[in-house]
Amino acid sequence: MKFSAFILALISQICIAAPTLQELSASLSTQVTSPVRQFSTQNFGREQYLKAVSALIPTNDVEQTLERVRKVLPEGAIAFIGTTRILPEGPGKLN
Repeated sequence: MKFSAFILALISQICIAAPTLQELSASLSTQVTSPVRQFSTQNFGREQYLKAVSALIPTNDVEQTLERVRKVLPEGAIAFIGTTRILPEGPGKLN
């Protein structure tokens, strides 16, 4: 089964206080059945990014999940669908 990374990230705006990662994690956990990870990944899954939270969602449910999560997000947060591809190690190798 393919999974998509589902990521909640903080955005900074001068006029509002950004939500904490704990608030984002709580919002995400109410809308997904998979575990909420206390990181997202970058560089096609090779590196952890600790200023966001994420969950792996089955590809066939990711768009509906995104709509549900966006409705409950605290102000100052964004949600988006990550990649389903992971690049293997080594130069010139593509998945």
